[in-house]
Amino acid sequence: MKNGEIYRGLLLSAEDTMNMTLSDVLRTARNGQISKLPSVYLRGSSIRFIALPDLLKNAPVFQKVTTMKRKMEKELQQRQEGEHTIVSVIAVI
Repeated sequence: MKNGEIYRGLLLSAEDTMNMTLSDVLRTARNGQISKLPSVYLRGSSIRFIALPDLLKNAPVFQKVTTMKRKMEKELQQRQEGEHTIVSVIAVI
């Protein structure tokens, strides 16, 4: 979390905005105090980092994410190439 707390638990649900629900949670406060919580809803904008097990690396759900990432990178590259072309044309005129 951005405030320095750590939440470790079972991921029940996640949204596009990175809002997520965890169950059987161990919360470690900034001062090191550990507390056990039955469930927690975390706001995505407060999350700094998510660590997932390596086992999930090849999970079908992440294949979709990988495909989406490649598509977005390709579109960004095409936009950037388009911007360079426009700049070149303007420089010629």
